[in-house]
Amino acid sequence: MILFLWIVSCIVCILLGRYLGDKKIKKKLRAILNKKSELQIASDYRADLLYKWLVAEKRNINILSILNNIETENIGIYGYGVVGKQLARDMKDAHTKITCIIDRNARNIECDYPIYTLDDKLPELDMIIVTSVNLNEVKNHIKQGGCKIILLRDILELAIERGQRSGGK
Repeated sequence: MILFLWIVSCIVCILLGRYLGDKKIKKKLRAILNKKSELQIASDYRADLLYKWLVAEKRNINILSILNNIETENIGIYGYGVVGKQLARDMKDAHTKITCIIDRNARNIECDYPIYTLDDKLPELDMIIVTSVNLNEVKNHIKQGGCKIILLRDILELAIERGQRSGGK
Protein backbone atom coordinates (compact mmCIF):
# COMPACT_ATOMS: atom_id res chain seq x y z
CA MET A 1 0.00 0.00 0.00
CA ILE A 2 2.83 2.40 0.87
CA LEU A 3 4.59 1.54 -2.38
CA PHE A 4 1.38 2.24 -4.30
CA LEU A 5 1.02 5.63 -2.62
CA TRP A 6 4.67 6.40 -3.29
CA ILE A 7 4.24 5.55 -7.00
CA VAL A 8 1.06 7.64 -7.26
CA SER A 9 2.85 10.55 -5.58
CA CYS A 10 5.73 10.27 -8.04
CA ILE A 11 3.37 10.22 -11.01
CA VAL A 12 1.53 13.27 -9.68
CA CYS A 13 4.83 15.09 -9.20
CA ILE A 14 5.95 14.19 -12.73
CA LEU A 15 2.69 15.38 -14.26
CA LEU A 16 2.66 18.51 -12.14
CA GLY A 17 6.29 19.20 -13.01
CA ARG A 18 5.60 18.81 -16.72
CA TYR A 19 2.46 20.85 -16.56
CA LEU A 20 4.02 23.70 -14.63
CA GLY A 21 7.45 23.33 -16.15
CA ASP A 22 8.85 23.89 -12.69
CA LYS A 23 12.50 22.81 -12.58
CA LYS A 24 12.46 22.71 -8.79
CA ILE A 25 9.79 20.01 -8.78
CA LYS A 26 11.69 17.99 -11.38
CA LYS A 27 14.92 18.33 -9.42
CA LYS A 28 13.20 17.26 -6.19
CA LEU A 29 11.61 14.28 -7.93
CA ARG A 30 14.96 13.17 -9.36
CA ALA A 31 16.46 13.35 -5.87
CA ILE A 32 13.63 11.20 -4.49
CA LEU A 33 14.02 8.64 -7.27
CA ASN A 34 17.81 8.53 -6.86
CA LYS A 35 17.42 8.01 -3.11
CA LYS A 36 15.04 5.12 -3.78
CA SER A 37 17.54 3.47 -6.09
CA GLU A 38 20.33 3.92 -3.48
CA LEU A 39 18.10 2.30 -0.88
CA GLN A 40 17.26 -0.53 -3.29
CA ILE A 41 20.96 -1.15 -3.99
CA ALA A 42 21.70 -1.30 -0.26
CA SER A 43 18.73 -3.58 0.33
CA ASP A 44 19.78 -5.92 -2.49
CA TYR A 45 23.34 -6.01 -1.13
CA ARG A 46 22.14 -6.92 2.37
CA ALA A 47 19.88 -9.66 0.99
CA ASP A 48 22.76 -11.12 -1.06
CA LEU A 49 25.12 -10.94 1.91
CA LEU A 50 22.71 -12.71 4.25
CA TYR A 51 21.93 -15.32 1.59
CA LYS A 52 25.63 -16.13 1.20
CA TRP A 53 26.07 -16.29 4.98
CA LEU A 54 23.16 -18.72 5.24
CA VAL A 55 24.53 -20.86 2.39
CA ALA A 56 27.90 -21.03 4.15
CA GLU A 57 26.24 -21.94 7.46
CA LYS A 58 24.02 -24.61 5.85
CA ARG A 59 27.02 -26.20 4.14
CA ASN A 60 29.02 -26.10 7.39
CA ILE A 61 31.55 -23.79 5.77
CA ASN A 62 33.44 -21.85 8.39
CA ILE A 63 34.14 -18.32 7.16
CA LEU A 64 36.55 -17.83 10.04
CA SER A 65 38.87 -20.41 8.47
CA ILE A 66 39.28 -17.98 5.58
CA LEU A 67 40.27 -15.23 8.02
CA ASN A 68 42.58 -17.56 9.92
CA ASN A 69 44.40 -18.39 6.66
CA ILE A 70 44.98 -14.71 5.93
CA GLU A 71 48.02 -13.54 7.83
CA THR A 72 46.54 -10.54 9.58
CA GLU A 73 46.93 -9.37 13.11
CA ASN A 74 44.85 -6.22 13.19
CA ILE A 75 41.41 -6.17 11.63
CA GLY A 76 38.89 -3.37 11.63
CA ILE A 77 35.21 -3.99 11.00
CA TYR A 78 33.38 -1.25 9.14
CA GLY A 79 29.69 -1.16 9.96
CA TYR A 80 28.42 -2.19 13.39
CA GLY A 81 24.83 -2.96 12.58
CA VAL A 82 23.34 -6.43 12.83
CA VAL A 83 25.89 -7.97 10.45
CA GLY A 84 28.90 -6.23 11.99
CA LYS A 85 27.89 -7.29 15.50
CA GLN A 86 27.43 -10.92 14.41
CA LEU A 87 30.79 -10.92 12.64
CA ALA A 88 32.50 -9.53 15.76
CA ARG A 89 30.88 -12.25 17.90
CA ASP A 90 31.96 -14.95 15.44
CA MET A 91 35.49 -13.58 15.25
CA LYS A 92 36.05 -13.88 18.99
CA ASP A 93 36.83 -17.55 18.25
CA ALA A 94 39.20 -16.74 15.39
CA HIS A 95 42.96 -16.36 15.64
CA THR A 96 42.68 -12.88 14.20
CA LYS A 97 42.42 -9.82 16.37
CA ILE A 98 39.71 -7.22 16.03
CA THR A 99 41.52 -3.96 16.61
CA CYS A 100 38.57 -1.65 16.21
CA ILE A 101 35.10 -0.98 14.88
CA ILE A 102 34.52 1.79 12.35
CA ASP A 103 31.04 3.22 11.89
CA ARG A 104 29.51 6.49 10.72
CA ASN A 105 27.41 6.47 13.88
CA ALA A 106 30.35 5.74 16.21
CA ARG A 107 29.42 8.40 18.76
CA ASN A 108 26.15 6.60 19.54
CA ILE A 109 27.44 3.02 19.70
CA GLU A 110 28.64 1.09 22.70
CA CYS A 111 30.77 -2.00 22.18
CA ASP A 112 33.70 -3.94 23.61
CA TYR A 113 36.15 -2.55 21.03
CA PRO A 114 37.54 0.91 20.37
CA ILE A 115 35.17 2.58 17.91
CA TYR A 116 35.99 5.22 15.30
CA THR A 117 34.45 7.09 12.42
CA LEU A 118 36.21 7.23 9.05
CA ASP A 119 37.19 10.81 9.84
CA ASP A 120 39.09 9.77 12.99
CA LYS A 121 42.74 8.76 12.96
CA LEU A 122 42.55 4.98 12.83
CA PRO A 123 45.04 2.62 14.48
CA GLU A 124 47.37 0.64 12.23
CA LEU A 125 45.25 -2.00 10.46
CA ASP A 126 46.11 -4.89 8.16
CA MET A 127 42.56 -5.28 6.90
CA ILE A 128 39.14 -3.68 7.09
CA ILE A 129 36.15 -5.94 6.57
CA VAL A 130 33.26 -3.89 5.23
CA THR A 131 29.89 -5.24 6.31
CA SER A 132 27.88 -2.61 4.45
CA VAL A 133 27.54 -1.63 0.82
CA ASN A 134 29.80 1.43 1.35
CA LEU A 135 33.07 -0.02 0.03
CA ASN A 136 33.95 3.07 -2.01
CA GLU A 137 33.25 5.36 0.95
CA VAL A 138 35.72 3.37 3.04
CA LYS A 139 38.36 3.22 0.28
CA ASN A 140 38.15 6.97 -0.25
CA HIS A 141 38.80 7.69 3.44
CA ILE A 142 41.48 5.15 4.31
CA LYS A 143 44.97 6.51 3.79
CA GLN A 144 46.96 3.58 5.20
CA GLY A 145 49.13 1.87 2.63
CA GLY A 146 49.00 -1.89 2.84
CA CYS A 147 45.61 -1.98 4.51
CA LYS A 148 43.40 -4.42 2.61
CA ILE A 149 39.77 -3.39 2.34
CA ILE A 150 37.37 -6.20 1.52
CA LEU A 151 33.63 -6.72 1.55
CA LEU A 152 32.32 -9.40 3.90
CA ARG A 153 30.24 -10.64 0.97
CA ASP A 154 33.48 -11.35 -0.96
CA ILE A 155 34.90 -13.31 1.97
CA LEU A 156 31.70 -15.37 2.06
CA GLU A 157 31.88 -16.01 -1.69
CA LEU A 158 35.48 -17.19 -1.31
CA ALA A 159 34.55 -19.45 1.60
CA ILE A 160 31.66 -20.99 -0.37
CA GLU A 161 33.85 -21.45 -3.45
CA ARG A 162 36.59 -23.14 -1.43
CA GLY A 163 33.97 -25.27 0.33
CA GLN A 164 32.63 -26.49 -3.01
CA ARG A 165 36.12 -27.29 -4.33
CA SER A 166 36.99 -29.24 -1.18
CA GLY A 167 33.78 -31.25 -1.33
CA GLY A 168 31.70 -29.19 1.15
CA LYS A 169 27.97 -29.72 0.74
